[in-house]
Amino acid sequence: ISPLVDRMKADLSWIVQRQRDVSENMAEDLLSQVDMMTKLVGALLVLGLILGFGGGSLLTASISRSLKATVDAMTDIAHGEGDMTRRMKVRGQDELAQLSAGFNSFVEKIQNTILHVSKSTSTLTGAADKMRSEERRVGKEGRSRWSPYH
Repeated sequence: ISPLVDRMKADLSWIVQRQRDVSENMAEDLLSQVDMMTKLVGALLVLGLILGFGGGSLLTASISRSLKATVDAMTDIAHGEGDMTRRMKVRGQDELAQLSAGFNSFVEKIQNTILHVSKSTSTLTGAADKMRSEERRVGKEGRSRWSPYH
């Protein structure tokens, strides 16, 4: 029986050793796959950050250009040297496009108000000139009618 038990021990030891080798190989393969996945995720993260910062920079530059154009147009009008016929380009449907459209509407209303005031001023100037002429005419007639030398 002893040789049989020894034989069983040897077989069991061989099986256990074989199972250890298989488990170690599987663990190494799994660790290798985890390492490769970690590197892949790291590379994708770096790529995502680069694309995110690049896209963010482009978006920021685009918004800044549009805002600068808006600020320049408003500053030009605010300093009294503005061309009231100047309008901003309205591109798209975003908030900057809405701001440009609102600015254009505001400038158009101011332009119409200035035109109306200008026309009213011309009309009032014409009426004042007529009144001055009439006053002179009436004054001359009155002086000649009441003059003691007449």
